[in-house]
Amino acid sequence: MKKIIVSKFKNYESTSPIDIDLFEWLNDITYKETVLKIRNLTDKTEIKKLKSKLPCITPSGTFLIRNDNGLIQHSGFICIDIDGADNTDLGDFSNVRDELTKIKNIFYTGLSVSGNGVFCL
Repeated sequence: MKKIIVSKFKNYESTSPIDIDLFEWLNDITYKETVLKIRNLTDKTEIKKLKSKLPCITPSGTFLIRNDNGLIQHSGFICIDIDGADNTDLGDFSNVRDELTKIKNIFYTGLSVSGNGVFCL
């Protein structure tokens, strides 16, 4: 399969990227334990603290810097985020993810770090 290169950032505040293969990122389990810990926490301060240490990517492409004018090369993907806070009528996001997976034009679906949302490419 062709490599799709996107930008990875140290955390959500970082603006300086490195290149990473999208498929490697989606299959990387390096942060699995941290994500599972976050999903089991109830203290919002602790959740925010742990989430702020996680790396993030820009699945829509590579960027010189993370801002509106920093795009170098588009990946061909757009990321759609369905957040639980904005969609209070959705309760079971694992089910939402599984239903979205059935749509042929959606390449990938996953739960958000908190587990209270879904993203898809």
